[in-house]
Amino acid sequence: MNPERPLFIVGAPRSGTTLLLYMLRSHPRLFLPGDESHFFIPLYRRYGPQPPLDRSDQIQDLLQAMQKLRPVFFREFVEAGDPQLAGLARALAAERPVGLAGLIDALYRHLARRAGKVRWGDKTPYYVQHLDTIDALFPNCQVVHLIRDGRDVALSMLARRHDFDVYNIYHAARYWEECVEAGRRSGRRLGPERYLELRYEDLLDAPQEQLERLCDFLHEPYSEEILDFERPGQMDSKLLKTTPLVSQGLQQGNVGKWRERMTPRQIATFERAVPDLLRAYAYPLSATVAPLPLPLRAGYRLHNRVRKWFNRTFHQRPVARL
Repeated sequence: MNPERPLFIVGAPRSGTTLLLYMLRSHPRLFLPGDESHFFIPLYRRYGPQPPLDRSDQIQDLLQAMQKLRPVFFREFVEAGDPQLAGLARALAAERPVGLAGLIDALYRHLARRAGKVRWGDKTPYYVQHLDTIDALFPNCQVVHLIRDGRDVALSMLARRHDFDVYNIYHAARYWEECVEAGRRSGRRLGPERYLELRYEDLLDAPQEQLERLCDFLHEPYSEEILDFERPGQMDSKLLKTTPLVSQGLQQGNVGKWRERMTPRQIATFERAVPDLLRAYAYPLSATVAPLPLPLRAGYRLHNRVRKWFNRTFHQRPVARL
């Protein structure tokens, strides 16, 4: 297995992970694809940790399964240099990968070498809910969990409600809580050498300080290139549509939008749903809160289930919550 430790950026969706991705991929040693993979967990569930990889055709079959799960990833970051998967499979077979983790590692190292880098990483936010599986695959990996004020996360998720199956403010609060708590639980087990939490607001407020802290965690030299990071270009047209602020660099004012864009009722509902978690990360509450009554919570849950059923019945299933 590659001695360079894999790096995973995770978090609740719309927490600023794409911004952190573009910072770190500007580091002279680090390679991270500009798109989310989404295939690690489905492949693990389907094939287990030790699929047969003795022949190049077996490797090609697994690469085709990856491609089917995430065609955008392969189109932009694999096929750009290896249009024939058979040739890529033969190249990876020469490295004699062992198990699913070995094949993923060989693929990412292949992409990293092509980019002139030596260490690879991956930014797929929903892996925050599957860190035990990620740890089983890559027991030496390091995890960076980016956390953003859940009220701003909720605003952004509701703007893309069909992508995340989030149709009301209560469900947005519980989804944010689910992701953050999953990361915290895994982080306690992984320990401080392998797990780091960063607040999005701190990254915007004191970027150099936070990036130096991050590089120290990764045991990588700090580089000014990650502060003056390369913005996504026109090839990332989908990214620019869904995360347009990344192309504008650091936006110190991109915090606290909920204060102006949420109604008082939405603010109260969110804060009453997850007050303890907001306090745990020093996000101030706008007022003294009392728990939401059970009938109201049940009503929000029923509303979201009905809307999700309608979306999944008449639209494609979103990839954000595989």
